[in-house]
Amino acid sequence: MGKKKKNKSKEDLNALKREKGEKNGTGKQDPSR
Repeated sequence: MGKKKKNKSKEDLNALKREKGEKNGTGKQDPSR
């Protein structure tokens, strides 16, 4: 379960970064990817 929780945290972080990028207008470019 710990591993799954860690994975969820990473996905949450990615989603947050994506939301921030989309707000900045770089979500489509995803330069961080």
